[in-house]
Amino acid sequence: MHTELSLTRRSSAGRRRSPWLVLTLALLATLVAGESLTGCTSTASKDKNLLRNVQPPQPVLNETAVYGGGALKVECWLGPTVRLKKAHEQGSHSNHNGQSRAEPESTDAPFKQGGSKYSPQEIDQMFGHVNYQAVVPPRSALTFWFTNPGAQPITFTIVDVNSALGDFAPRPETLTVAPGSQGSIDPMLTNLDDNYEELDVSLIVKIGAQKETHILKLHRLPESRP
Repeated sequence: MHTELSLTRRSSAGRRRSPWLVLTLALLATLVAGESLTGCTSTASKDKNLLRNVQPPQPVLNETAVYGGGALKVECWLGPTVRLKKAHEQGSHSNHNGQSRAEPESTDAPFKQGGSKYSPQEIDQMFGHVNYQAVVPPRSALTFWFTNPGAQPITFTIVDVNSALGDFAPRPETLTVAPGSQGSIDPMLTNLDDNYEELDVSLIVKIGAQKETHILKLHRLPESRP
């Protein structure tokens, strides 16, 4: 009987210690939950600050010019990189060898139209979370489309592109555009913070031996809603 009583008491003592273990585990769980909640709150706060500091998109600006007495039509666009259409979404354009590819011609801007607010995906792109390696991703893009309205192929060289955004080196420099087709060069990217309501772009094009300069005065286009 004594042995049984002793065993019972030891067992009871073990049970008396268990509440301390439970309390310790509860305290640890509370601490972990608190840190997790603090982390979530901190992340949410950072997200709010990020959204609060996001600048509105560069509005789409556009202007056209004619070179070579009507032999070449040039369309210049400025818009936000996060809404720049992919190459396959544009009309016919040139490859890196400067040859235009026969694709259906598009009269749409090279930028997807939308409201004044960024989508979460666009914010991720703009802040370098996806698709970019740079610390400060490009924010705006200057693009050019070249249309050949004539009956013969036209070969020309883009000598210079200059504006408040910078003095860009076109890629490729020389293009050959088939009759009734459209060619383009790589978008010229900038991470400047400023938005422009208008922009003067100096474009020098050489057709044959003749150089021609135009100042394209880009102006804002009305923004359509999706």
